[in-house]
Amino acid sequence: MSRSIIIPAWNGARWISDCLQIVEQQRLADDELIVVDNGSTDGTAALVAREFPNAKLVRLERNFGFAAAVNRGLEIAPGDVLILGKPLGVGILSAVLKKGQ
Repeated sequence: MSRSIIIPAWNGARWISDCLQIVEQQRLADDELIVVDNGSTDGTAALVAREFPNAKLVRLERNFGFAAAVNRGLEIAPGDVLILGKPLGVGILSAVLKKGQ
């Protein structure tokens, strides 16, 4: 059973590294990590591309809102199980990933 982990982000450069590091530490080998950058202007997308090359990065040209970013991630997620996280919700995301192992 494959899992897709979807992280929508907007101007989250301060938090995204911590979030994605925890995901990388806890994800299973077959898990796919998808980061949807919602038109960030603080370098979030560049940071993800540089520091997390295994993440599938989707760049939206402007901020379409949280729901639109989530929906875009869901549209391309191939997993049987879809896990939604947020850069500031890393504690909850960590618990979900551990439970699924």
